[in-house]
Amino acid sequence: MKKLIFALVAMVLFALVYLGGKALLSPAETIGYSEGSSVDSVRSVMLRSGIDSQRISSLVEYLRPLIFSPENERLLDDWYANNSKWIAFFGDAQNVVFCAKLIYEECKAANDLSKASWAMNSIGRLYAKDGEYVLALEAAKEAYELGYRAADSTRMGWGLNHISLAFLWLEDFHACLDYADRTLEIARAIDDKAIEATIIGVIAGVKSYQDQDYEASMLLVKQSLDIARQNNLPHTAKRAIINIAYTLNNLGRYDEAVEFLTDNTDIQNLSPSMPNVFLCYNLHNAYLGKEDFERAAYYLDVGFDFATEMNYRYGQLYGEQYRTTLYKRQGLYEQALEASERTQSLQSQITALERTSTLQSLKTRIRLSDKDLEIERIDQARLASEQKFEQQLQQVIFLGVFLVTFIPGIYLLMRNRYRAESAEQQKEIAEAKLQVLQSQMHPHFMFNALGGVQNYILKSEKIEAYNYMGKFATLLRTITKTSNQIHIEIDQEIEFLESYLEMEKLRFRDDFHYDITVDPEIRGTQASIPSMVLQPLVENALIHGLTGLDRKGILTIDIHKSTAGEGVFCTIEDNGRGRKAAGKIAQDQGSKGHLSIATVNMEKRLEFLRSFGYKDVESTIEDLYKDGKAAGTKVGIYLPFMDANGLD
Repeated sequence: MKKLIFALVAMVLFALVYLGGKALLSPAETIGYSEGSSVDSVRSVMLRSGIDSQRISSLVEYLRPLIFSPENERLLDDWYANNSKWIAFFGDAQNVVFCAKLIYEECKAANDLSKASWAMNSIGRLYAKDGEYVLALEAAKEAYELGYRAADSTRMGWGLNHISLAFLWLEDFHACLDYADRTLEIARAIDDKAIEATIIGVIAGVKSYQDQDYEASMLLVKQSLDIARQNNLPHTAKRAIINIAYTLNNLGRYDEAVEFLTDNTDIQNLSPSMPNVFLCYNLHNAYLGKEDFERAAYYLDVGFDFATEMNYRYGQLYGEQYRTTLYKRQGLYEQALEASERTQSLQSQITALERTSTLQSLKTRIRLSDKDLEIERIDQARLASEQKFEQQLQQVIFLGVFLVTFIPGIYLLMRNRYRAESAEQQKEIAEAKLQVLQSQMHPHFMFNALGGVQNYILKSEKIEAYNYMGKFATLLRTITKTSNQIHIEIDQEIEFLESYLEMEKLRFRDDFHYDITVDPEIRGTQASIPSMVLQPLVENALIHGLTGLDRKGILTIDIHKSTAGEGVFCTIEDNGRGRKAAGKIAQDQGSKGHLSIATVNMEKRLEFLRSFGYKDVESTIEDLYKDGKAAGTKVGIYLPFMDANGLD
């Protein structure tokens, strides 16, 4: 009897140890969140930009209901498109995104993964409204991954929906349909009619844009409309109505389009909104098809006035395009020419970002599905490992009656093995994500480099173009060798920077001088640092700081071993115009956000490195002044030495 009691007590004690061990493996630790740090980081950026803490809190609380509004109602999208509703309060679009990120980071820190997924989807929709479709795609993928980890099918469904929609904007119709099928499967499995009606509309868009199969598109949009009406989804229904009118116009059935819109919308009481802009434009196209120029012009003016009042740039662009066609149909060629010039002016303001996003997505779109499957596979392996761990522990509990003296050691061995496997899988996830981020930088760099070749070709400077292409080929070989690596040897990185700067000197005809100083202690050591981090900073200093100066530009790069001996500290200093003047030029040229992708990309990569123990990784920016005037910019960045096999 005493032996039986002793055995039972031993089992209870072991269960307590087991539960205590499980408590050590909290969900936040498993996922790898560092609570609070990201929230503080976003908030500190806003504080440095001159927004006080009280106002930040007010902006966040103002935005929160919109961030968590139902996706099918598009309240956030319509609000953001109507610039006049928020510009006085938030100041600029960047502050809207910052506040949305604060809400997301708060949810993530609280380990509320479902709400974090919702917030990240909203951030992606903000990116999409600004034409930053690659960023919108990344945000949608992150939202889906969070929903997957939260085991929230609704969040997974909306995440997949927005991935499909982003691929539609990027004109990758095959990927769009692939994700649409997955979305539809989830929507029908959980009987979510809002997701189902929305994704059917996306599929209809592919039929219309890619195949010009308007009859098939019409059937799908009508199916979406029926689902929306049967389930009291008025916003989804209105979008379907507008899309049906669009399809009827493409089929040349103009009378039906006018009748359908008149019967299904209140066209007498319209107010400025994104759907109403396109409702008016569809009425314009229908009346133009009927050659009723007076009514066509009326609805075009109403839609354009709505877009102007909202400061909705894309709506204004479409309006000027339609106006050009209207004037041509009327034989008013002088007015058509003026409208065409306004169209080109609007286009030049908003297409630079779209071109950058499209080019940067070249490798991202190729790798994205593979990386998505790889990360999902690793997640599934981790979950399977947890289940296996649970089963093995159950067996140990039964054996514990007979092996009391060995149980603690067995338990600790199994727990340590599980932690090691989990850490290795988390490392693989991080490296996969780092490679996705790195793959985005290569097309960004190649796009800028090819611009130089284009310039020489247009000027018929064959020798210069030949020399430039030779240096570009050298750089391309380096990129090819390191495309699948997240690190690069220091000597290779220095050689890469020197080749890049020599190429740019050809491009800008020796308008600048550069000097690279390297600590002798790190030359020839085969030490490795994160790759494709320094070149975007050097490019930023050159393109935005030095080009176009009325004096000789000077670029100084210093790379030396850190005092702790565990990495390198790099400084990139120029005597250029300074950040404020560069920002003003970028704004005047309509190139806002051209390098924001590179900057955001670098910050994300540094954040990943911090999450895996490289706590000292950081970057600083210092504005230089002389006699009270801007005299350049100095960027400092600490990069750790990395293990040859990847993350330590």
